[in-house]
Amino acid sequence: MENKGYKPNAITYATIINALCKSGGTSVAIELLRKMEEANFELNVEMYSTVIDGLCKDKMVNEALELSSEMPRKGIHPNLVTYNSLIHGLCNSGRWEEGMITKAKEMFDAMIHKRIVPNVVTYNSLIDTLGKEGMLTEAIEVFDGMIQSGIEPDLVTYNSLIDGYCLQNKMEGALKVFNLMLARECSPSVISYTILIHGYCNSKQIDEASSLYQEMSKNRIIPDVVIHTALLGGLCRVGRPHAALELLHKMRDCGQHPNLQTYAILLDGLFKNQQLS
Repeated sequence: MENKGYKPNAITYATIINALCKSGGTSVAIELLRKMEEANFELNVEMYSTVIDGLCKDKMVNEALELSSEMPRKGIHPNLVTYNSLIHGLCNSGRWEEGMITKAKEMFDAMIHKRIVPNVVTYNSLIDTLGKEGMLTEAIEVFDGMIQSGIEPDLVTYNSLIDGYCLQNKMEGALKVFNLMLARECSPSVISYTILIHGYCNSKQIDEASSLYQEMSKNRIIPDVVIHTALLGGLCRVGRPHAALELLHKMRDCGQHPNLQTYAILLDGLFKNQQLS
């Protein structure tokens, strides 16, 4: 295009930058951003947000933070999309020892301070990470703040909070969130049941897990191989290997094919229950 004498405009640059960020070419996208500056094109929040989102998805969070810090100096103010990308990137960086969760919460507070209203995506990023990292009290505080702000939690929100309770074997709390989800007319998915059944099996409450398994059929939700595998492990854990084998046959009859993990868990359970034959 340039060789033929056509000068790219802002739309040309924005289109290529967007495509590069979506295909993992974020470093090249930054070069184009700098090239735009040199050509005296006016950069906007959409262009910055696109590159920042790409950096966050590539787990280059520090680079994303650096890029976001230069925005105000150029008179460009981060918007909801910018903050959501940064918060999600910080939460998913996996570098908690570097205080990434604290930075994510600080970013959230800065957003509120600037009167940028968080949406369900913002809250979900924080709730999911806080729950996974055992910071359940903080996750509940964010959840309560979400409802007080008039933002309706979605399926992802409830699943994340249920998972947080299950990871700490606080099954009573997990069930309360599950029932709250039903009360607020948010239909559970197969993932919701998977999280809760897995939690019950890990805490050796196999009757509760089996009850949920039966409930799935009544609600016309088909249990998948992950749920069957969790139940098989749970039955073996409480000393019911024969019931586990019966479930394996039922699983096959339902058209569900055991995978490598299914067999590994079942073999381990049978050995531990002295069912060597």
